[in-house]
Amino acid sequence: QRTKNLSKGVLLIRFEMPFTVQCLRCQHYIRQGTRYNADKKKVGMYFTTPLYEFAMNCGNIVHPARSANGSAHCNQRFVIRTDPKNDDYELAEGLRKKVEVWDNKDSETLELNDPETRRRMDADPMFRVEKTLRDLQKERSDKERLADLQELQADREDAYGWNCAMRKAHRVKRKEEERIEEEERLK
Repeated sequence: QRTKNLSKGVLLIRFEMPFTVQCLRCQHYIRQGTRYNADKKKVGMYFTTPLYEFAMNCGNIVHPARSANGSAHCNQRFVIRTDPKNDDYELAEGLRKKVEVWDNKDSETLELNDPETRRRMDADPMFRVEKTLRDLQKERSDKERLADLQELQADREDAYGWNCAMRKAHRVKRKEEERIEEEERLK
């Protein structure tokens, strides 16, 4: 099955979407990591690197009027090509890349120096010292926060054991209360 069109230079593979895209026909978002059966075909060379083209169809269920061929699935043809010149993929047909904008301050990740800050650090030794001190203070506070979170997690680590002990004590207390109620009812 995988090699039925090998004589034409086409191999059937499992292709995983490298980023989030949107189908141009049904407007369905296809998330990064979604896998498709795709036809892999060599379409050229960039210096000594082969250029590959991956062709697949959208599998989203839609009304037959919105489908490419009147079936229950969208069946829009997707074509993605490798782009070694830009270290990326080129969306050749049927897809649009979803642009995801995020701020590294929101995700609390390490900030790399932008060219302006780097230029100021090279030109002004006092700015470099101040920046280094700010970075060290931030690193120290981040380490303290991490230690606090690890301590909190260690405190909550044995939640199952505590839960079992509490439930056992509750069962014993409930059985004792039921026994007392039964004795009072029989009197």
